[in-house]
Amino acid sequence: VSWHYAIILVLFAHLGAIFLPRLVEAALSSPGRMLAIEVTGLALGITALWGLVVLTLRRFTLRGETTWLDWTVMALLLLQVATGVWVAVTARWGLSWFLYTATPWLGSLVRLAPRVDLMSIMPWPMKLHAVNAFVLVALVPYTRLAHIFVAPLEYLWRLPQVVIWRRPRPASPGGSR
Repeated sequence: VSWHYAIILVLFAHLGAIFLPRLVEAALSSPGRMLAIEVTGLALGITALWGLVVLTLRRFTLRGETTWLDWTVMALLLLQVATGVWVAVTARWGLSWFLYTATPWLGSLVRLAPRVDLMSIMPWPMKLHAVNAFVLVALVPYTRLAHIFVAPLEYLWRLPQVVIWRRPRPASPGGSR
């Protein structure tokens, strides 16, 4: 559950900076709000990383249901979240960097007039983060990540562990429950 809450909020923050840059710029105009947003982003990144590590460990118990593509996506997601946390820790005011560098760069890609000068100044982990995001988006239709398109809202309030019985439940000594 922690993975889902955190990654959805991180994704919304990224999408907000891409599609609503003036609103995000206004939110970052105050040093106090900027600090609060950056600390919240780091906390969400760490929460997402923790949740993804737990999900990865859980996958080891589901060996029959986990394909090589699932493992590939898990590794790519771990890389994505780890580089995102690295950016949050090492790049001071990362959302501002994103707003003034990545947003125009992504816009130039959509207009088919890439501005490589914007991304060329970024450190290699940020470049890796950006390229890996494109790889993940390309893999979504072919993996279990496709469930994001069916609005899996029940994930937000389900129990952290769902028990699936593979054999008949043992009868209780005092009769049926």
